[in-house]
Amino acid sequence: MSAQSLARCAALSVLLLLISSTPALATQGPASSALPTPARAQTAEEVINRHIEAIGGKAAIDAIQTMRYERVYVHIEEERIYHRIVHKKRPGMSRNCAVDTGRCFVVDGARSWTKSVNPDDGSVEWSELEYLGSQSNNFEVRFGPFINYREKGITVEFVTTETIDDVPMHRLRMEMRNGEVWAIYFDVETGLWSRFRTPNGGTVTIHDYRPVGDILFPRLTEVKGVRADGTPAHHLNTIISLELNVPIDDSVFRPDEPIQ
Repeated sequence: MSAQSLARCAALSVLLLLISSTPALATQGPASSALPTPARAQTAEEVINRHIEAIGGKAAIDAIQTMRYERVYVHIEEERIYHRIVHKKRPGMSRNCAVDTGRCFVVDGARSWTKSVNPDDGSVEWSELEYLGSQSNNFEVRFGPFINYREKGITVEFVTTETIDDVPMHRLRMEMRNGEVWAIYFDVETGLWSRFRTPNGGTVTIHDYRPVGDILFPRLTEVKGVRADGTPAHHLNTIISLELNVPIDDSVFRPDEPIQ
């Protein structure tokens, strides 16, 4: 085995140890214990509102003005790991940077840029990108893209209740403003958003909700699908640290070197 492969395996081992060593949190929100499992048919609005209450309530979500988190992507089939640091601030500002390469994507709410670093000489280049608006940078997407869905031009409807991996789930149909249709699933017992299926057939499973302040935040997402070339795709996205309502200056969301 090459030194590079050994390093990748070591990094994977460290990440799995990190995940397994942290005490597990039952996937039940602060308010969900008081929410009985409804016996009657649901509406999409009821299912979504129950999730919102389960993670802490709309007021708690609206009270979050900034967040800073670190996440690790593990591409299982490629044995590749990506470590990123993300800053977000209302309204519509974000900075998403790769720790290993220094590459960043920055949005100030009206304009967006990308930063690249030459690995040979360390030189930095900023390029302005087409600004795609709030749909590409929605602050609330971490808690569910369906939150305030009407304001985003999204339509949602209840489809059915089914069992997946022995877990009863409510399935909703969510049509985005661009016409994409997603299937979104909510755990019947806890009310929590637990998975979704993308238009290209990929499945994303949401695991391990944990409390951060007054809100529950999903710590781990698992993505499984097939690439355009037919090869399998499987990766884990793990939040390893999260801070809410920390001071973040607006300058963080602008290029920190002159654009060339």
